[in-house]
Amino acid sequence: MRLDVFLKQVGLVKQRSRAKEICDGGAVWVEGKKAKAGKEIDRGLTVTVELKDEILELKIIDLPGRSYRRKDGENFYHVLRRERKDPFL
Repeated sequence: MRLDVFLKQVGLVKQRSRAKEICDGGAVWVEGKKAKAGKEIDRGLTVTVELKDEILELKIIDLPGRSYRRKDGENFYHVLRRERKDPFL
Protein backbone atom coordinates (compact mmCIF):
# COMPACT_ATOMS: atom_id res chain seq x y z
CA MET A 1 0.00 0.00 0.00
CA ARG A 2 1.24 3.50 -0.78
CA LEU A 3 2.20 5.63 2.21
CA ASP A 4 -0.09 8.54 1.27
CA VAL A 5 -3.05 6.19 0.84
CA PHE A 6 -2.42 4.63 4.26
CA LEU A 7 -2.26 8.05 5.98
CA LYS A 8 -5.58 9.03 4.41
CA GLN A 9 -7.37 5.73 4.95
CA VAL A 10 -6.54 5.51 8.66
CA GLY A 11 -7.68 9.10 9.18
CA LEU A 12 -4.38 10.83 10.00
CA VAL A 13 -5.12 13.30 7.18
CA LYS A 14 -8.44 14.05 5.50
CA GLN A 15 -7.33 14.10 1.87
CA ARG A 16 -4.87 11.99 -0.07
CA SER A 17 -3.57 15.10 -1.81
CA ARG A 18 -2.71 16.57 1.61
CA ALA A 19 -0.99 13.31 2.59
CA LYS A 20 1.06 13.54 -0.62
CA GLU A 21 2.05 17.14 0.19
CA ILE A 22 3.15 16.16 3.71
CA CYS A 23 5.18 13.17 2.45
CA ASP A 24 6.81 14.95 -0.47
CA GLY A 25 7.52 17.96 1.76
CA GLY A 26 9.81 15.85 3.95
CA ALA A 27 7.57 15.53 7.01
CA VAL A 28 7.20 11.72 6.95
CA TRP A 29 9.83 9.08 7.74
CA VAL A 30 9.61 5.31 7.34
CA GLU A 31 12.10 3.36 9.44
CA GLY A 32 14.01 6.60 10.09
CA LYS A 33 14.39 7.61 6.43
CA LYS A 34 12.45 10.37 4.69
CA ALA A 35 9.75 8.84 2.55
CA LYS A 36 7.86 10.04 -0.50
CA ALA A 37 4.12 9.56 -0.98
CA GLY A 38 4.54 6.56 -3.30
CA LYS A 39 6.64 4.56 -0.81
CA GLU A 40 5.22 1.06 -0.47
CA ILE A 41 4.58 0.20 3.18
CA ASP A 42 3.60 -2.97 4.99
CA ARG A 43 2.88 -4.31 8.48
CA GLY A 44 5.57 -3.91 11.11
CA LEU A 45 7.13 -0.71 9.77
CA THR A 46 7.65 2.37 11.92
CA VAL A 47 6.31 5.61 10.46
CA THR A 48 6.93 9.08 11.89
CA VAL A 49 4.61 11.86 10.76
CA GLU A 50 5.12 15.54 11.51
CA LEU A 51 1.69 17.14 11.49
CA LYS A 52 0.75 20.76 12.11
CA ASP A 53 0.57 20.51 15.90
CA GLU A 54 2.20 17.18 16.77
CA ILE A 55 4.70 14.53 15.81
CA LEU A 56 3.46 10.94 15.79
CA GLU A 57 5.59 7.82 15.69
CA LEU A 58 3.51 4.81 14.68
CA LYS A 59 3.98 1.08 14.27
CA ILE A 60 1.81 -0.29 11.45
CA ILE A 61 -0.23 -3.21 12.77
CA ASP A 62 -2.33 -3.92 9.69
CA LEU A 63 -3.32 -2.38 6.37
CA PRO A 64 -6.94 -1.35 5.77
CA GLY A 65 -8.78 -3.29 3.11
CA ARG A 66 -11.55 -2.07 0.87
CA SER A 67 -14.25 -2.33 3.53
CA TYR A 68 -13.37 -0.55 6.74
CA ARG A 69 -14.90 2.20 8.81
CA ARG A 70 -12.86 5.38 9.05
CA LYS A 71 -13.57 5.62 12.79
CA ASP A 72 -11.73 2.29 13.12
CA GLY A 73 -8.56 3.79 11.60
CA GLU A 74 -6.63 3.62 14.88
CA ASN A 75 -6.94 -0.17 14.80
CA PHE A 76 -4.36 -0.24 12.00
CA TYR A 77 -1.51 1.34 13.95
CA HIS A 78 -0.08 1.64 17.44
CA VAL A 79 1.20 5.03 18.64
CA LEU A 80 4.76 4.62 19.92
CA ARG A 81 5.32 8.31 20.62
CA ARG A 82 3.14 11.42 20.51
CA GLU A 83 4.90 14.76 20.89
CA ARG A 84 3.11 18.10 20.94
CA LYS A 85 4.80 20.82 18.91
CA ASP A 86 5.32 24.31 20.37
CA PRO A 87 2.91 26.58 18.42
CA PHE A 88 5.28 29.53 18.79
CA LEU A 89 8.25 27.92 17.02
